[in-house]
Amino acid sequence: STPINTPKLKSFTVNRKRIKVDELSKGIVTLDGPAPASGVEIQLSTTKDVVSLTHPSVTINSAKNQAEFNIFAERVGNAKITATDPNGTTLTKTLSIVKK
Repeated sequence: STPINTPKLKSFTVNRKRIKVDELSKGIVTLDGPAPASGVEIQLSTTKDVVSLTHPSVTINSAKNQAEFNIFAERVGNAKITATDPNGTTLTKTLSIVKK
């Protein structure tokens, strides 16, 4: 069970909302406070085939409040990326992938 005092997901941003096929965007997840000693794992999910993520989750390490992950553009379309914290807080971003 998740302790009540686990910090919550406060923001989820992407450094580029519109990218070309084969390009990279960076996702940044931020908590509303520092992560506990065990860290906080943020689950990531995305629209299949349009973009891919290196890992299905990203961990915000102890005493930190932020982590980054890469989003790879694979084909043209709109991709929805969702980040979910252990408390169930969910934030979503949409990326546009355009031709090279």
